Amino acid sequence: MKMSRYGVKIITISIVVIAMGILMVNFDSIFTDLNCNALAISDSPKADLTQIPNSINFLDEDKTAFVNYCKDIYGSSLPLEVDSTVYKYYGTVNGYRFYRLMPTYISYDSISQQEVIGGYTFESSSLYRPERTGLYIIGDEKVYSLKQAYDNNLIDISKAYQLFIAKSDN
Repeated sequence: MKMSRYGVKIITISIVVIAMGILMVNFDSIFTDLNCNALAISDSPKADLTQIPNSINFLDEDKTAFVNYCKDIYGSSLPLEVDSTVYKYYGTVNGYRFYRLMPTYISYDSISQQEVIGGYTFESSSLYRPERTGLYIIGDEKVYSLKQAYDNNLIDISKAYQLFIAKSDN
């Protein structure tokens, strides 16, 4: 007796559904190295929306804000840019971005620097300018030194320190 083509499709779909069901129910025992539950809903906390930059081009916008900040200090006679050898993005703290930045054409010295802010010690391997550790907080097109941001209660210094330590170890 010949089976209709719809019968073959129904049997094939039934076998696939049964196989997927067995796989889902026994996922932990089959994939022991993954150490996760396929049917569990994530218990991880939702992202804090204040930690997500508003603009997709925030890095370029922040670099431009920093260059404008430096031009206010040094004047616009030098073709200032962000020095890519020093540039480091640490992360976001209270909606502001945390960086190590240095303008090009402004000298810096290879002298270790330390600055204690809010009881936390931030170090750098060089004396940067205009801020001696080269650490800045940028947001809303405004640039603050890390100390200014802390003094103005813009950031949680413990979060900034955690980001600084995490990136400094790399």
